[in-house]
Amino acid sequence: MDDIRMIFTKDTIEAAANWYTRNLGFNILMQEEGFYMLTLYNSPNLLLECVKVREPESGQEASFIFKTNRDIEELRSYLSAAGARVEQIRDEGFAWFLEFSDPFGQAWIIMREKGSHPS
Repeated sequence: MDDIRMIFTKDTIEAAANWYTRNLGFNILMQEEGFYMLTLYNSPNLLLECVKVREPESGQEASFIFKTNRDIEELRSYLSAAGARVEQIRDEGFAWFLEFSDPFGQAWIIMREKGSHPS
């Protein structure tokens, strides 16, 4: 899979990079003015790019599903406390899917598989 690209304004890109490293476990692989490349184990890189003016987006959907071993309810509470807006938790039989928007308006989906981890 190609890298995931997210667009931010000059005044939000640094805060977003800090939020993703602190709350989602990303590491900064590269940083330049107006650009961050973040990495998460065994996932595509996350590219944060700066634009002068951001057009409001409606109905934005997550472009990739990230996996976790964390308890889904604990993760929901943690992300809510960190300022994310949890949209829903879906039980799809084989896994739970946590859909949320971060404080910068980006949509995310995190999956926790069932049966392969202790409850």
